[in-house]
Amino acid sequence: MDFFVNHEKITSTKVLLDTTCEQSAEWDLILPDYYPDIFRILKCSFTPAITSRSINGSRFSYELTVNIKILYCSSENKKVNCVEQKQVFTKTIDLNGDVQNPEIHLCPRTDYINCRVQNQRRLDIRGCVSTKVKIIGEETSELLIGASGGKIQLRREEVSVLTKRISFSKRITISEEIELSEQKPDMDSMIKSCCDIEMTECKVIPDKMVVKGEAKAYVLYNTSDETCDSLKFSLPFSNILDIDGADESCTVFTEIESPYIEIIPKNNSQREYTCEISFTVCVYALKYENEYLVLDAYSTAYECENEMSQMCIELCPEEKTVRFDCTGTLRSDDAKISEVIDASAECYNVQYRTENDKLMVFGSIDISLLARDSDGCPILLSDTLAFEKQIDCKSDDISSIDLCAKICSVDYMIKSSDCAEITVSAEVRANIKRRLNNNALKNIKLNENNKKSCNTNCALKLYNCEENESLWEVAKRFNTTPSSIACENDIGSGDTLPIGMILIPITD
Repeated sequence: MDFFVNHEKITSTKVLLDTTCEQSAEWDLILPDYYPDIFRILKCSFTPAITSRSINGSRFSYELTVNIKILYCSSENKKVNCVEQKQVFTKTIDLNGDVQNPEIHLCPRTDYINCRVQNQRRLDIRGCVSTKVKIIGEETSELLIGASGGKIQLRREEVSVLTKRISFSKRITISEEIELSEQKPDMDSMIKSCCDIEMTECKVIPDKMVVKGEAKAYVLYNTSDETCDSLKFSLPFSNILDIDGADESCTVFTEIESPYIEIIPKNNSQREYTCEISFTVCVYALKYENEYLVLDAYSTAYECENEMSQMCIELCPEEKTVRFDCTGTLRSDDAKISEVIDASAECYNVQYRTENDKLMVFGSIDISLLARDSDGCPILLSDTLAFEKQIDCKSDDISSIDLCAKICSVDYMIKSSDCAEITVSAEVRANIKRRLNNNALKNIKLNENNKKSCNTNCALKLYNCEENESLWEVAKRFNTTPSSIACENDIGSGDTLPIGMILIPITD
């Protein structure tokens, strides 16, 4: 007797590391001679970014760059004085064995920062930056998709299974020479620089991926006459990434992580600069194919043993985005607002929860307004807004959710001499992963030495079907085939039998 079982390899993911790494950052700041004395601290901030990462064998390493910035005002002038320092830290984590096709998610954030003034020229800065590290590995398992011979009968269900998974990341750097236009005053010193990466095209071709977009930069700076001005510009980029195994049939997800900007004067010029923007593009290419999951089996000729197992089927992730506005009021208790220099916002501590079949995302947004009082001196107003929004999706079968928050725009309106209203437009993108757990057959063994006996006294039997009886179960009970019952009674291919009398053909 020739009896064969068919297996297919499927891919699934496994979280290998999900932790938070803390890194203290300290700076004993003594002002250089060319900086004026400190009269009042406006703002002390940490800006963390992941500038490199790698996995070698079972060791994972990443480089964390923290930009420490102090904004202060002095009694000697009315400028927004800025002093900053960059600190670089390296972290290495031992993993449990080698990682196949790793998917790495890194999210740095500032936990706290304390700034203590020692004297007019010295500051003691202490803070902590934590990085959420999540590494997902790959594992394969065998799925029973069919069998033939031995008069085997199979109850199957068509499912979409993950057969190929490709993870890829690359650090992209854009460098461009920037020259101030004639309408712009000279840049005396820089107060703030930030950038946002916008993808315009992600196209997969065999073994490659084309990514296009633009980096939108914003620079706030002091002029030589102690006023402030700003500069906005965009740098386009186009890259071809080598991704072995990817093709047009893959479902592709992309993420942008840790954008970082540096503005460097050229030969101490106040009008010509080199702008360097770097960011990490993370690509996840997934290929799904339809296969048949074998739920049950029996032979009409031989006794058989079925080995059951619980199969975990990974569904194709779905991306959901919720966009919303938050409005807050900033009020000055002891100064009048005469001029607004800059309005900014930062989103942090974004989390989710499921309740009553709903997915809720929530977090906080820090808003701040850099302005001048009636005497022309810099002041900073700040507050924290809380938000909670619903994402329209089913909350069942969710295995994990990765959240990414982004500030889209910040607008302000002066309501009175001591009050300003800040409106923040933000979005939260959720990458939702689901898993289905199915009881299915792992293997089938026919016992060739234990042949089933056949009742040859009749060719048909009468059977009275009750409500919701299964065609498969009735055929299995009478050791015949579902197709022969359906053909004999001229009924459809549905699994539920009609109520009443039916004919059961006896199979030899």
